[in-house]
Amino acid sequence: MAMSIEKQFIRDAEEHVSGRVKAELLSFWSRHPSDEFTVNVVSCTLGFSKLEVNRALKHLIEVGFVETHTRDGVVLYHLTADEKRRITVLELSARGYDICREYNGNNLR
Repeated sequence: MAMSIEKQFIRDAEEHVSGRVKAELLSFWSRHPSDEFTVNVVSCTLGFSKLEVNRALKHLIEVGFVETHTRDGVVLYHLTADEKRRITVLELSARGYDICREYNGNNLR
């Protein structure tokens, strides 16, 4: 039986996501789904070190929630263009799914 997108998202989070930085990044991109940012902007906005943000971004790229490209020599990050994964992040956020709270609680470790 096929697993729902929400359950797949939660399973991926339980298996791979290990902290608040990744949760904050997903929440951040749910609020800015069409925007692109540098690591510096993201780290300053969220209040995490560039090292922490880089580690989290690496994982979110690996699981397909964030993508990257280079423009004029500057690396930019943005929410995935993959419709299923994009919709998952946006719908969970729109329905009030508190990604950050879930990552900080016992549900998603």
